[in-house]
Amino acid sequence: MRFGRTYETLNTGSPQPLLDWAKDTGAQQIVMPYTPRGPLKDWMDTVQTQLEDNTLALCEIRRPWDDTIWRHATAGFFKVKKEIPNILARLEIA
Repeated sequence: MRFGRTYETLNTGSPQPLLDWAKDTGAQQIVMPYTPRGPLKDWMDTVQTQLEDNTLALCEIRRPWDDTIWRHATAGFFKVKKEIPNILARLEIA
């Protein structure tokens, strides 16, 4: 449960169930993690106009550590692993 609501799973190839859910709940914005690529990104790219036409804003978020690590994730995990001490120092976690 989040924000006083239980979650609901929507499996669909169409944005209509999402639009219906948003209308029923009074939602005006959907906040989701940043999706760089893959099936969800492809789907969101195809339905974003329909969401906007129904005054439903989509907001993708990236955490500061995502931004810091992202540029190192170009060739598998080992390149990122090598940079972990520097990444932690930049994030002031170490």
